[in-house]
Amino acid sequence: MVLSNPHLSKKTKKILAHLSTITNTMVLNYDIAKIIKVGCHAAAGVGLIGAFTTDAPALAAIWGTMIYKIAKEYDVEFSNETCLKIATSILMSASTFMVGSGILVKILTYSGVGAWIGLATNCIINYFYTWRLGTAFDEIFRYCGVDTVLSKLVSLAIKKLCPVPTLSEVKELWNFYRH
Repeated sequence: MVLSNPHLSKKTKKILAHLSTITNTMVLNYDIAKIIKVGCHAAAGVGLIGAFTTDAPALAAIWGTMIYKIAKEYDVEFSNETCLKIATSILMSASTFMVGSGILVKILTYSGVGAWIGLATNCIINYFYTWRLGTAFDEIFRYCGVDTVLSKLVSLAIKKLCPVPTLSEVKELWNFYRH
């Protein structure tokens, strides 16, 4: 676990412990909410492709761009390439889940259940996890700022990205989508 790393300062461990208890129920500022919403819509759009082939490269690009723009809002200086590497690392670390959801989508698409259900499922999954990632990075930059090294960013983001969605998160996502 990240908190057991002996090289982390007490302040960093305290911030990490706080972040691990936060849910995505924070109010986003308008500009960041707009960035996340654009990313969510783009991710849902590539979900149409992902029902038939892989959408991972497109998701990495969308996530990298979203991370870059959120970082810029907090005056955190990252290059586009660094953000793409962060997004790719997160995507690859969450690949077990992504493969599982990809298999589900392919089963729905090709099993006779219907391509529309497979397409809709993939679009919803992409939208949800893009929203979750965007809100996670909003929290990370808000509480950790520039001092957070890349390895901590990736591990924190994965920690926020991978849990099974809760009912309150689904409700919050619906409210985010509607506004």
